[in-house]
Amino acid sequence: GRGAPVFIIHDEHGAWAEMLRELVDSMARDKRQRLVLLEVGADEDAHSRALLEAFSGLQYVGVASESAPQLDMRADFGPHASRARVHAAAPEAVAEAIPTEALDIVFLDLAAAVVGGRSAAQALDLWEARVKPGGILAGRNFVPQQPDALDDVCRRRFGNDIHVTMGGGFWWFVEPPEEEEQASA
Repeated sequence: GRGAPVFIIHDEHGAWAEMLRELVDSMARDKRQRLVLLEVGADEDAHSRALLEAFSGLQYVGVASESAPQLDMRADFGPHASRARVHAAAPEAVAEAIPTEALDIVFLDLAAAVVGGRSAAQALDLWEARVKPGGILAGRNFVPQQPDALDDVCRRRFGNDIHVTMGGGFWWFVEPPEEEEQASA
C-alpha cells in the first residue's frame, strides 16, 4: 500500500485484555476450535487464564522476561495447564523454535519488546513471520509513552490498516507474503 497508515479506532474496547478476548473470539468458529496464541511480554495477569477457560481449543504460549523468576508457571493455569506454557527466555530464542506461519495470534507488549536494546521493528519482524496468513498480530502499549515503538509500528503499516483501541491496544490481519518476496526466499 501507499500513504500513511490507516487508523481504525475501536472505542468499544476500553482495555487491551478485552480487545484480545474479542480477537480470539473472532477467530474461533466455536469455542473448541484449536488456536495457538503466543504472548510476548507475558505476565501473571488473569487474562490468559480467562482465555483458556473460555476457549477450550486455545493453546497459550507466554514469553516472559529473561529476568522473570524461574518458576513453573504452568501451575498457575490450574486445569488448563496442559494447554499453557510460559517461558522465561529471550524472545529470539523462543522464536527460533517456532516455524514461520505456525501461530494464529501473536500478542506483543511493545514496552517489553524494546527491553535490552531491541527495537519494536525487530520484534515485529521476528513475530509477524510466525503468524499464519489471515492470523492476527496484536499488542498493547501503543501509547505516546513509547514513541519509538509507535513510530516502528506506523512505519511497518505504512499505507495499511492499524486497528487501535483507546486503551493502547493495536492489531492487524497478517497478509500472505507477496509473490516477489516468495520468489526471492
